[in-house]
Amino acid sequence: MGLVGRRLLSSLSLAGFVLIAGCAPPPAISLQVVAVYDAVNPFDNLPGKLTATEIRTAATTPIRLWLVVGDFQGIGYWHPWAAQAARYPAGDPRAEGAIRVLPLVSGETMRDRLVEWDGTRLTLVYAAEETSLPVTKFEATMSVSNNLDGTSTITWSAVFDAAEGTSDDQAIAAVQEFFAAGLDALTALSS
Repeated sequence: MGLVGRRLLSSLSLAGFVLIAGCAPPPAISLQVVAVYDAVNPFDNLPGKLTATEIRTAATTPIRLWLVVGDFQGIGYWHPWAAQAARYPAGDPRAEGAIRVLPLVSGETMRDRLVEWDGTRLTLVYAAEETSLPVTKFEATMSVSNNLDGTSTITWSAVFDAAEGTSDDQAIAAVQEFFAAGLDALTALSS
């Protein structure tokens, strides 16, 4: 959809002249503002309204932790729900739009798209295209921060909506369970 959405058109007119917005009009000029909306709902691509966050402290430096967390496909090596390493269809795994496919021990598959990867801020953002979790419009952020004492904090948070037939509380609990299992395993590796 891109940047489809609301466009605001405004015009100022004075006896056949169009004035440029930002210029002060003379007192006798009328201002006409017209709002134009595209046929597509501009809110369709917004993340959901529910949130879940899990935070853990890891007994390692931020850089060492980021080497694991920042590997977008690496989740398969440390998350206990993963049956094997994630697969990439093709391309640079750190590039915006990169896809990972994660087979789960349940037999299901998760398919995620990388939205942002920032090695300076130690943050990655991804959106679920297919998930075994009972959610829709799922977008998650993983970030690592320095505690300045030789340890790091890992934060995994998400915004999403509950899937049809699932209560908000059930959706939140499922996401928190997935995050908690992963972060518990990840921090155990660092100790």
